[in-house]
Amino acid sequence: MNSHVQKIFIQSVERYSYACPAQRGVKGSIQLRRITRTLKEPLLCAFLVLITSTKTFYLKGWIQLKRLVSVIVIVSVILSMVPVGAVEATTIDEIRAIDPEFSNDFIITDEVVTALDSPLGNALLVDFYEEDEPVAYAIIVDGVIYEFASHTSPFRAALDSFAGFELYFDPAAYCYLDEDNVYLLNSLGDIVSVNPLNNTLPLENISGGVAVCGTLPGVSPQLQGNTNCIAAALANVFWYLGSHGFSALTSSISFESLKARLQNLFLNNGGLANRNVPTVANLYAQERSSSLACSSTVVWNPTIITVVNEIGAGYPCMLGYSSSNTYYSAPHMTMCCGYQEATPGFYVKLVDGHSTSIIMRLWDSSNDCVITVRPYYTAD
Repeated sequence: MNSHVQKIFIQSVERYSYACPAQRGVKGSIQLRRITRTLKEPLLCAFLVLITSTKTFYLKGWIQLKRLVSVIVIVSVILSMVPVGAVEATTIDEIRAIDPEFSNDFIITDEVVTALDSPLGNALLVDFYEEDEPVAYAIIVDGVIYEFASHTSPFRAALDSFAGFELYFDPAAYCYLDEDNVYLLNSLGDIVSVNPLNNTLPLENISGGVAVCGTLPGVSPQLQGNTNCIAAALANVFWYLGSHGFSALTSSISFESLKARLQNLFLNNGGLANRNVPTVANLYAQERSSSLACSSTVVWNPTIITVVNEIGAGYPCMLGYSSSNTYYSAPHMTMCCGYQEATPGFYVKLVDGHSTSIIMRLWDSSNDCVITVRPYYTAD
């Protein structure tokens, strides 16, 4: 590109950003990239060249006008060769590639990155802002998006109380540390417990050996309909995992077809019973891909620790209710996608097949069975 034209183009970008104060500074970085990308459209660039270079071009009759048109054509051709794809993807773009609906109610204007201390690896907190308000967040570990949610991060919500404290992230646990104590937060940023810091991290001895809360991101509850609850719960597990690392499980299949296929596999392999989940889960995984298998374990009379371990590892699990439960009219199977410690005890977050929302229920003695479901890739 001619150096004079290039200089005018750069000046045009600078003038545009200066004219819009909201676009300037760190919080305008995303908008400025978008403006620059927009300015690569040939005709708009040519127009900006014209309106910002009146000292260079003067309209003196028909000859000058023809020259001006020639300049527009030349600049358009040159700028059309500029590679638009060179703009670096932002974290919000990466998350929306996973969950297209993520924070669509907001216009994200800034991403603020904060380092986290974590046993998981190199961890970063990314807070997403709409103007000056934090509206969503993500946690990235070793370059992989580990967790995200469309609400203010627990750390950011509690920031006013913990300015200058160290931020610590354990699997599904959010903490502030000072020299003496560990302050555990729930997903809203509320302090749920304060424990002496004994220099033993991860936080193995805090709150009875488990974290206080954890919820898998991007859960999309699906309805049971006329399908048996065991087949529907397993279908919900696979439906989640299909969009979180195991796309072969749900590619080119609807949820209705997935439920029907699993129910058919149950009926042909011992019947609709908890004990048959490991067989059916593995058969379905292998049916979907020759390089895929599934490990599954039925745990009778479980403790909340089993649920915590699965959620902390990034897997939903199946959670059963016996006939003594007070929530359903008969024994029922659900998918568990999270948990929360609160008065008077632990709550589990469920996809129960009867609602398109996640429901929270108190863990009690009627929770008679947990079934773990972990697909994995086999060697070729």
